Formats: sequence, structure tokens, C-alpha cells
Amino acid sequence: MNEVPVDLMQYALGGASLFILIAVGFVAIAWKGLAKRDAKKEVKNKKKQEKRQQKKETKLEAKAQKQQTKKVVKPVAK
Repeated sequence: MNEVPVDLMQYALGGASLFILIAVGFVAIAWKGLAKRDAKKEVKNKKKQEKRQQKKETKLEAKAQKQQTKKVVKPVAK
């Protein structure tokens, strides 16, 4: 068998560990970016939901107000 010099083996291990470290760094950065994006989406959806709820409440109030101002017409017996 061919003997691999110790220096070459150390360089290979160092390179492999450096590669793994860089890969883990990229994964961490991507994970953080995804979490940030999801948080922004959640805030945006919450604002939309609040706006919809406010719109519904406004419609219901307008409907109730309309019912109060509506004249009650009773049929006249002939």
C-alpha cells in the first residue's frame, strides 16, 4: 500500500473541517433569512386580518344604524 504523508492527511482533514464549517454557516444564514421572511409574512397577515375585522364591524354598524333609521310602515286596515 502507498503511505500517505502525515502532512497531506492533516491538510485533507483541515480542508474537510473548513468545508463543513462553511456549509454550516451558509445553512445558518439561510435559516435566519427564512425565519425573518416568515415573521414578516405573519405580521402582514395579522394586519390584513385586523383590517378585514374592522371592515366587517363597520358594515355591521352601518347595517344596525340603517335598521334604526328605517321607518316602520304598518299596513293600514281597510
